[in-house]
Amino acid sequence: HNPHLYSTNFGDPTIDESTYSRISIIIQLKRHGGRIFFNYFVGFFLAGFLCFMTFMIETSNLVARSNLTVASIFVSVGNKYILDQSLPLTATFGLSDAIQAATFLLITATVMINVSCNLLHKNNTPQKALFLNKSAGIIFMTVYFVYLGYEIFSAVHS
Repeated sequence: HNPHLYSTNFGDPTIDESTYSRISIIIQLKRHGGRIFFNYFVGFFLAGFLCFMTFMIETSNLVARSNLTVASIFVSVGNKYILDQSLPLTATFGLSDAIQAATFLLITATVMINVSCNLLHKNNTPQKALFLNKSAGIIFMTVYFVYLGYEIFSAVHS
């Protein structure tokens, strides 16, 4: 061991510099966070799945579509409540925030499409309602999965 020279006098003005022994240790930690990640965010993924199931139901069946959307709201709000107690508050926009924001935006967009499809159906244009429903379902699913995939990939490789 070579002594390390510290440029401090530790409050003693009679000492110019001090020499002390030093130990350097490197500890490598590996964490298997897949299970923890799944447990934290399963509610948001379930809410997203319920939103996608909404697009599989006929556009004329507003009750069933609304029930799935309301269920996704309750699941995501409940998961957010639990998650906020488990994770520390941070000032930065992290993976947790990205998953929450994407899921709440998906729910909001799904509600808007449900209402639009119902209005189109009431105006005797069921083909337009069907087209809007299928198009929105495909677009929302693609954007949701690509965005979450990007965020998760970025978090894992940062």
